[in-house]
Amino acid sequence: MDAVVIYFFFTNKKERKMNRGGYGGPRPFQPRAQNFAPRFSNNPPRQPQQPVGPAGKVVAFDQCREGKITPVSDNQQLLVNSYDLERPGRGVFQYELKFIADYGRVDQPLEDLSEIPTRHVLASNRRLCLTRLYELLFHQHGAYFEANKFNKNGMYEHVYVYDRAIKFYCSLDMQDRDEQNPFIIDINSMTPDLFDHRRNPKKVFATLKQTQKLEPDTTNGAEMATYLEALFCQHQLDGPERFVKFGSKMFDLKSKSDITGGCELKDGHHKSVRIAENVAELQIDAKISPFHQGLPFLHYLHARFGLGPHDDFCSQSVIGKLAHLKGLFVRTIHKTNNEVFRIRGITSIPADRLTFEDRNGTITSVATYFETIYKMKLEFPHFPCVIKKSGPKEMHYPFEVLEVHQGQKFPKDDMNNMQEQNMIKAAQRLPGTMIEEIENQKKLASINDGDQYVYAAQVRIKPGMKTVKAEVLNAPLITYKNAVPKQVDYAVWDLRDVEFVKPVEINALAIFYNNVQRNTAL
Repeated sequence: MDAVVIYFFFTNKKERKMNRGGYGGPRPFQPRAQNFAPRFSNNPPRQPQQPVGPAGKVVAFDQCREGKITPVSDNQQLLVNSYDLERPGRGVFQYELKFIADYGRVDQPLEDLSEIPTRHVLASNRRLCLTRLYELLFHQHGAYFEANKFNKNGMYEHVYVYDRAIKFYCSLDMQDRDEQNPFIIDINSMTPDLFDHRRNPKKVFATLKQTQKLEPDTTNGAEMATYLEALFCQHQLDGPERFVKFGSKMFDLKSKSDITGGCELKDGHHKSVRIAENVAELQIDAKISPFHQGLPFLHYLHARFGLGPHDDFCSQSVIGKLAHLKGLFVRTIHKTNNEVFRIRGITSIPADRLTFEDRNGTITSVATYFETIYKMKLEFPHFPCVIKKSGPKEMHYPFEVLEVHQGQKFPKDDMNNMQEQNMIKAAQRLPGTMIEEIENQKKLASINDGDQYVYAAQVRIKPGMKTVKAEVLNAPLITYKNAVPKQVDYAVWDLRDVEFVKPVEINALAIFYNNVQRNTAL
């Protein structure tokens, strides 16, 4: 057995960051003859750099706790984006509320509508469906839920909180209703697009199962926080046509700020509840996010790509641009029951030459089919079609019968420099403006003591933001290479060749490993 010495060479951190794989160099370790001497680099030595001076007093690492930091100001009153809460004054029962669709077909089993799809557009559509079913449940079975009971102030007598998935909270202690004794819901007022199908289910029923009771003084802070977060979303969940939910974020579709290229910014917020023993607080952060503009499809193509009636949409250059549309959700506008679907691609053949076999076995073009079936003479029959896939089958839709579906996030990777610059400018808010926007988001969500849901839950919210005592510290020293400051380009600050602190250099590191045979290749 022979001992092997493996050497690793490091330069300073600034050079290493150019190779993010963590590998020291492009060549593997190569031992020289039998002495296993390390092969050193033939690169000339680097010129020594001037050390960067510290921004303040230097404190030894093992004395950091004893080191004193002298603030610029030690008595600064600071507003923080949170509001004090009083815990609910009454307990609630937690239930599993499920809506089940029965299509009455052997090949299509029961569908649990409470299972939310992962894609945001489909999830938003499902929440809209669940909201309508929830409203019908209370309208048709209101006596069971005592939904028409109000107190002397005209407020709800009971707590009703539904997260538009499976969790339902109510102050009533109700018996379970399983599939043997469900709530049957009349869905004649609903349309198939809400169920993401071509036709309505044969019937929809709801089941209810009690899971636990949450007392005001419960020690389960996580469950209480989940309940309160759902409570503070109720007002906006009741209006799914205006508000769209992304995780714990909520955005207002009525707000819009055009940043060109088929993209617009929408205002929203992120909120969370923090529970600690007998105290609680609600934190609200104002947010902005880029969304696709909900335009007619042809208008969207002009806004995003600058394409118009005189462009050759079937040319390779235009087809290459339109490839970025894959995954975008669009909505039909020519049917009695319109549908939302995801673009799978764009045809390279125009609608007046793209043919298929109709139900009668006749070969016809897409343009002729729409003129025959929908009495629509296409204005641009020489444009290609959008491809929709349903299983192995493909369906084709002309551009002019589609619109971009509302409420879709615009991928930041698809944004150009101008869009990024406009978004960053919009996000740069002065403190006073930020406070106003947080208050506006709180008002839009109806988070106040006078809200029906909040009042019934007996939750009290302080009207103003919390104030804390803060210290203002010295700003860190930023040193530029060769004393040349970096310029901001398209609202991006280039951090290359910028040193915040002088990194430590490790000239060599040796690892001894003696469990290797002499002739073993490393």
